[in-house]
Amino acid sequence: MPSRARVAAFIASVVGGDHVRAIADFYHENASMQENLQPPRRGRAALMAHEARDGSSTTQPRRGRWSKRPRNRAARAFCTVAV
Repeated sequence: MPSRARVAAFIASVVGGDHVRAIADFYHENASMQENLQPPRRGRAALMAHEARDGSSTTQPRRGRWSKRPRNRAARAFCTVAV
């Protein structure tokens, strides 16, 4: 189980919008992600490349509400945080 400080650092990276750095620093090298109805992407390098390419489309909160349906990276990624 990761320490509170490590989880706080991960959350700060994600909330701060530096998703590629969060993947580099916190994901296991064999991590995978899958968008709905898409094949999974495997490996930290592939996840970072995808995020660098498509990360600008991530929604941001507006007045306490999401302007679009959130991609919820933090919730999906929490289980892959390296200890």
